[in-house]
Amino acid sequence: MPWMLAASLILAMLVGIRVWWNSHTRQFSNGIGERRTVILSDGSTVSLDASSEVFVRYSGTLRELHLRRGRAEFKVAKDARRPLVLYAADREIVATGTTFAVEIIQGEVRVAPYEGQVSVVGPGRLRTRRCAGEELTAPVSLAQVHIEAVDAARSLSWTSGLLEFVDEPLVVAVERVDRYTRSAVSIGDRAAGSVRISGVFAAGDTRGFIEGITAISPIIAEEQNGRVVLWSAGRAKH
Repeated sequence: MPWMLAASLILAMLVGIRVWWNSHTRQFSNGIGERRTVILSDGSTVSLDASSEVFVRYSGTLRELHLRRGRAEFKVAKDARRPLVLYAADREIVATGTTFAVEIIQGEVRVAPYEGQVSVVGPGRLRTRRCAGEELTAPVSLAQVHIEAVDAARSLSWTSGLLEFVDEPLVVAVERVDRYTRSAVSIGDRAAGSVRISGVFAAGDTRGFIEGITAISPIIAEEQNGRVVLWSAGRAKH
């Protein structure tokens, strides 16, 4: 019957698409505390942070990557015929030959070019072009963006095993710290999460991080069921 033939053709097409996707896609993921750099087929490199994951799909006309979680630095080989397109949450970042980093954290996408420039496309196809030395922060599902200057050495400190924070909310710092340790740290109340902290800590040294922030910030640490919970000093639980 004609409808059975059509259904069979559609099914065959879907299977073919799936096989093509699987054969052209590579997945790179890091567990807690792991970091690595991979070299792609065009010579581009991806430095992947701990607890992060990226999918790569290349073809003769396409260089497409998907950052599913975490953070990565991308050094893009120049190829004007095949712009590299990176998807992170609801953002699309387009580059032809540049170095930049992207992070998904606390419901935001952060994009920081270190060489050259990138184009960032958001909801409603709103396009923003950013140059080296600028970091774009974009809340997921919102068209708005925030731009501020970024220091490349500080921003990339994680690639050498350091976590450097300059006036960052504690909730952001804790998420980055948790990428490197199984000794989980959590935020006890909203006031604690909004406390701004600065400092340089060794990745994976949870004890040093906790001792450092409780010494210089209005934060109290409590151990609860094998976890460390950080409370604002005015609302600490006993």
